[in-house]
Parts: sequence; C-alpha cells; structure tokens
Amino acid sequence: MRHSFHALAAGLAVAFLATPLMTAHANLLVNGGFETGQLSAGAFNYVGATLNSWTYAQATVGGGLLINAGGGGGPWINGTQTGFGGTQVGGIQGTGSITQTFSALYDGTYTVSWVDAGRGSSSGGAQNYTASLYDNTALSAVSSLSLTTVFGSIFKAESFSVLLKAGDSYSLSFTGQNAVDQTALIDNVNVSQAPEPATLLLFGTGLAGLGWLRRRKVV
Repeated sequence: MRHSFHALAAGLAVAFLATPLMTAHANLLVNGGFETGQLSAGAFNYVGATLNSWTYAQATVGGGLLINAGGGGGPWINGTQTGFGGTQVGGIQGTGSITQTFSALYDGTYTVSWVDAGRGSSSGGAQNYTASLYDNTALSAVSSLSLTTVFGSIFKAESFSVLLKAGDSYSLSFTGQNAVDQTALIDNVNVSQAPEPATLLLFGTGLAGLGWLRRRKVV
C-alpha cells in the first residue's frame, strides 16, 4: 500500500509539472510594455503605422503615440508620475488609437490588464478612451470598457475578464474619444489566461504529492 501511494504521489507531481499551468499565464501580446524600438530620451513619435506588433492609427487631432519617458519625459510625463514599466509607454491623443492582434492558445477565461495615466507635463491629460476587444474570426465584439484619465495622475491598474476561444484571432484596441488635444498614456498591457479550477486543484494536489515525497526521503 505504501508503494502504491508513493507511486500515486509521484504520478500526481509529474502530471502537475506536465500541465499547461506555467504557460497559461504567458502574455499573448508582443511588446506589451512598448520597450521594443527605443526612442531617445524624452522623444515621441506619432507612428501612423504598425511598429513592433502595435498599429498606431492617426486622427484629425492627434493619434497613436510611442513615448519615451526618459530625460524628463518631454511634454508627456512629469517626475511624480510612477507605476509604468521601463522607459517607454504608448499614448492615445485625440481620437487616435493603438491596436494589437493576437490569437488565443486555449479555450477559457483570460484577463486583459494594463496601466493608464493622464498626460502630465502639459495640459491635456483628461482623456476619455475605450479599451475594446474584438473577435476577428467570429466578427463580433467581445468586450468594451470606457475609462477616463486624470491630468498628471500616477499610473493605475485597469483590467477586465473575457472568454476566448482557442485559435480565434482577436484585436485589442485603446481608442481616444476626445477630438481635442487630450492624451491618455498606456503601458504594461497583458493578455493572459486565468487558471481553471481543475488546474488549481491539480496544482494543489501536485504540491501535496511533492511535499509527501520530500518528507518520505527525509524519514
């Protein structure tokens, strides 16, 4: 009986290690921190094209931006604004947008998360914008969230949960809603799968099995 339990615990531990739990939390987006393709300190670029997996769309007023916060942050970020990663952030001015297309790896619940703040080194930080997800395969909207940034605020966390289908193509967009010189700053964008209850159970059982094996070796 002892050997049978030993084998069961070992099997559960191996099964746990073999599950996609570790990959389930991988970011499905590329360059979610806007760090690929460095600008010089304090520089900014109204890209107007696809660059490093993000598509920056321009508008009559403003557009999608890539901003370097170094060297004082130029006209965009002041020294008291914290909470973003690296040295670069994305920006949406006026009715411009930034969009990235990706595919889901598994069926299930995913969390879409990012941080945002209002432009802080000059006026124009109170921007209304939407964060929306569209299923390009099913040709249907998945989710849309309306938010407002505050001028000069620190970066705060935003998120929403969605059900995605394996293999479907999705587009995540951040789009400005004010047709004036207002700018929202976006960074640390992540789309990752939330662990399913069965996976969490297997995770706990696997850890228990590993702990039992360790105790048996010590004894």
